[in-house]
Amino acid sequence: MVREKKLTVCVINITTHPHSPEGYISLFHDAFNLRKPVKYRGDQYLILGKINELPLGSAVGYHGVLFRYVNISSTDA
Repeated sequence: MVREKKLTVCVINITTHPHSPEGYISLFHDAFNLRKPVKYRGDQYLILGKINELPLGSAVGYHGVLFRYVNISSTDA
């Protein structure tokens, strides 16, 4: 049996006020430095795992990775 290949792409749409490139950069760096997981759905959590600069000619872009996981605790009964 042939396995189908799957590619998942996700996007987050965020708006800050006042709207400025520096504000968005600061927001993502602050979120990354917090290292705080956020409850996503049910027992799933999200955390910002990576931020990388991408040179785009005369501009700079950013690429990041969100990690989604289930928080399993050995202390829960």
